[in-house]
Amino acid sequence: MTEFDVIIIGGGHAGVEAAAAAARRGARTLLMTQRETDLGAMSCNPSIGGPGKSQMVAEIDAMGGVMPRAADAAGIHFRTLNASHGAATRALRAQIDRTLYHNAVVKILGELPNLSVQFEKVTSLDLPNKVVNGAYSARAIVLTTGTFLGGLVTRGTEKIASGRLQDDGTYQENDTVISGVLRENGFNLLRLKTGTPARIYRDSIDFSVCELQAGDTPHDWFSAPNADNNYSAVCYITHTTEQTHRIIRDNIANAPMYNGDIRGTGPRYCPSLEDKVMRFPDHTSHHVFLEPEGLDSDLIYPNGISTSFGAAVQDMWIRTIPGLENARVARYGYAIEYDAIDARALNSNLESRDISGVFFAGQINGTSGYEEAAAQGIVAGA
Repeated sequence: MTEFDVIIIGGGHAGVEAAAAAARRGARTLLMTQRETDLGAMSCNPSIGGPGKSQMVAEIDAMGGVMPRAADAAGIHFRTLNASHGAATRALRAQIDRTLYHNAVVKILGELPNLSVQFEKVTSLDLPNKVVNGAYSARAIVLTTGTFLGGLVTRGTEKIASGRLQDDGTYQENDTVISGVLRENGFNLLRLKTGTPARIYRDSIDFSVCELQAGDTPHDWFSAPNADNNYSAVCYITHTTEQTHRIIRDNIANAPMYNGDIRGTGPRYCPSLEDKVMRFPDHTSHHVFLEPEGLDSDLIYPNGISTSFGAAVQDMWIRTIPGLENARVARYGYAIEYDAIDARALNSNLESRDISGVFFAGQINGTSGYEEAAAQGIVAGA
């Protein structure tokens, strides 16, 4: 049995910050995740900051966290939002290169002498005794499992047991062990859902009919100026149309969010496009932000059109959006359902009220967003 002070299960934003915080405190720390690409992975939009979020990133930076430094190293488009308004409303937001961010996270974690990283799936978990896979024990365990607990991807009538669709187009295996362990130990589990839009090939978009959104020059930083980051990318804005909305309304019976196929609830107000169309029938258009997934990536993330529709319906309404008439889709959008705990079972330090030494951070607590997860990771890990 290999002994540690702290074991973190999950290598996303919550797990990375929890592991780094524990290691900085001098604890012998093990970070367990399925694969190397999990570390700092951005499953949805590759961006950091924005209203309500950049403040959290600033607090993470004040506590020595990973996210601000990694974002400064990997940012390719920085912009202060609400710059013409009062200081309290301003927020720094950066579009991030996925690969550069992952590499920065790996580098920062590698600088921590008390941290070990193990790429291994959890096959058994003894929470009261803090033993994982019968091979690793600790005084404390932090669960940061994201959308992997019983993860189920839904796209129209298609269903795949998965924690997420990866950048290479394959579905990453979900977790089938931890939810059962939590139930056995008295935790009440909730079923939540979130979603993501299609990814579109850059060379199939007509940017000439879209509004250019350049980054700030010069720009602010999340932590400190990074002399190695001279990257510069541009984003664009387009919008849905009345034809877009008509196709969605005509096919709403085929939307899993509306036909009862998806029963989970959203952890926060981050609506799908079908939600926006049906909830706000007086709106004839909604903004769509076309944002690059990386400097060398051939993919664009169309922020604002998350969906649970099947591929055929997505194809129809995507091509009604100005600039996307000839869009080629690399990966279609989808919804994902997953298990989470009732966070009322936790103390303010995110420790279980019933089992001492068991902590939770990130989406498993019913929250959503990279920044929220990272902030919780610091609280749980420290």
